Amino acid sequence: MSRLRASVAVLRRGRVLMAGLAVAGGLVTYGGMAGAAPQPAVSQVQARINQLTSQFDKVSEQLDQTGQQLATARSRLSQVRLRYDRADARFRAARASVAQTAAAAFEDTGATSVAGLLTSGDPSAMLRQGSLLTELSGSRNAQTRQLLTAASQLAGADQQVQRTETGIAALKSQRRHRGTCFC
Repeated sequence: MSRLRASVAVLRRGRVLMAGLAVAGGLVTYGGMAGAAPQPAVSQVQARINQLTSQFDKVSEQLDQTGQQLATARSRLSQVRLRYDRADARFRAARASVAQTAAAAFEDTGATSVAGLLTSGDPSAMLRQGSLLTELSGSRNAQTRQLLTAASQLAGADQQVQRTETGIAALKSQRRHRGTCFC
């Protein structure tokens, strides 16, 4: 029995020794393959560095351009908001003037709808109902035209503000995208 145990132990050692030799052989082979791969030439490394530098310069230039466009758009937004504020002031003044005239001149059942329109503050509604105001104002046509012109200018300025803000948001998004990738 002890002889049997001894032979089993020898067999186990043999298997372990064979497995160890197989692993060592694999490592030598793998290391040999890895070591056999040619190293890139200095000119290849320099070409890759030049390519990456060129990409970096291109992205940097694009970021600078986007930054300039963003600064221009912000300046434009300030101008557009100023135009909007002026148009809004003209609209409010013209609306108040027409409302005062309408209140004084039209104290009948039709005046309620005109008063509601004039106090709504909505330039688009004012434009849609412009013919009603023109008809009701009679001799105050100039005043009514002034109100409608102010409403039109205000609506146009509002659209410009929205377009400019949308453009700024697009530039910011573009800038974030360009800042996170080599395109």
